[in-house]
Amino acid sequence: RHWIFGSLFAVYLLSSWIIVAVNRNKDWKDNLSSYQSIVRADPNNKKSYIRLGELYLEKNDKKSAKEVLNRVLSIDPNFAEAYRVLFGLSSKKFSKDNISFGYPETFAVEETKNQITITSNDNTFKIEIQFDKKTSIQSIDEYLSRKTNSLGTLINQGPALIPNVEEAYVKIWQDSSTGSELNKMQFFLFKKDRVVEFRVWPSDSKFMRDFDEILRSVKLDEIAR
Repeated sequence: RHWIFGSLFAVYLLSSWIIVAVNRNKDWKDNLSSYQSIVRADPNNKKSYIRLGELYLEKNDKKSAKEVLNRVLSIDPNFAEAYRVLFGLSSKKFSKDNISFGYPETFAVEETKNQITITSNDNTFKIEIQFDKKTSIQSIDEYLSRKTNSLGTLINQGPALIPNVEEAYVKIWQDSSTGSELNKMQFFLFKKDRVVEFRVWPSDSKFMRDFDEILRSVKLDEIAR
């Protein structure tokens, strides 16, 4: 009798799980159909494209998610939320014992002893990453005042808001050494005594959008002492 009761209870649990799974799948299909209808009726409804992409991702349909996100970016190339999700889908990850970050799969990464260089697929855009430390009693202002290296003519500087770090600072330079004016940006990311410097140029490149996402993805927690 106990065996029969246990078997019936197991069948009940299995049936309940099947019902829940079926209902969830139905809800997903209903939501998918709803958002597909919304973007058909209103092709400029950018938020609905994002939700539609998220629904595809829930089913691990990355191809459809990318198509949806690229569609909304063709409507608004500056739609940061869509680009952020697409960057997460299409990026590779660099992870070493001193830093980790995402970068576009079409970019090339080269690592030397003291520097990481990231280059766009057409070689028109470059990022250089270097590492340093400041003393525990040294303020950020003191550290920056001792960085006398120049990338040209300093035209602007100030604090920057970068996720995952305690503080950040940016300098904007104008470099005329090549015969034409080229704007470069220099970022300093601080976390405890750790300092990571990013140099990026040209700052008016279409790939600056990718650089923004690279900076957002940087993690310094694993830096070796």
